[in-house]
Amino acid sequence: MNNFPAEKDEIRSSLPLPDLTPAEFGKLAEQVRRSKFYYESKQIFVDPGPLLLQVRINAILDQKELILPSAGLKEGFIRFKPNTIPANKLSYALSFKGMGEFGEKLPSDMLGSLEIDLAVIASEAVDGLGGRLGDGLGFTDICLALFKEYDSLKNSCKVVTVIPDSRVLTDSLPLEPWDIGLDGYITQSDAQYVSVSKESSRIIWSELPKKRIRRIQPLWDLFCKLNPLPAETKVQDAS
Repeated sequence: MNNFPAEKDEIRSSLPLPDLTPAEFGKLAEQVRRSKFYYESKQIFVDPGPLLLQVRINAILDQKELILPSAGLKEGFIRFKPNTIPANKLSYALSFKGMGEFGEKLPSDMLGSLEIDLAVIASEAVDGLGGRLGDGLGFTDICLALFKEYDSLKNSCKVVTVIPDSRVLTDSLPLEPWDIGLDGYITQSDAQYVSVSKESSRIIWSELPKKRIRRIQPLWDLFCKLNPLPAETKVQDAS
């Protein structure tokens, strides 16, 4: 067994407070907006947290399709299309509270029709080689791994993170097989792109408790597809 979880927790506990002002949130969003990746994208996945709210709002205003995860991924993913949300409702609609009211829930069998060409995610820390430290819950890793499994990502899809300057580390981060590899990171003052060969995040079923698989609908649907029940078992379950 590796000691990565404990090592990661130690790094998280030693990180400086982000201490970002609302103006700096907006500055980060503008940095994303000016990137070539963003300009060329048509369908974007964005983390649902408050740091990236303005990125989500900008995506809709800039006529891009936006994909968000539902709360806890229990109901999978939600799609928002341009010109479908009143301007005065954007902040609410693109929050956890409002997304179910204004977005289109995507059943698992529709995920294969997506063509996501940019993912903008939050991180706790990054290094200069495309390594990322998340919050330890693993939801973002699972989101990207699900997109890969359902063939929802374009081959040219880029994964970038938005992060305060103080969370860019000089030392390499410890990485596990399912961790997301970054194509770049954007801070208040800079944008750095990484051209290091790396594998995308993937689902490692042996590391996921069955209860967690069952709670995430697209993950459960995929698990059932990969592990079909014998016909006689289905008949018994139906009775």
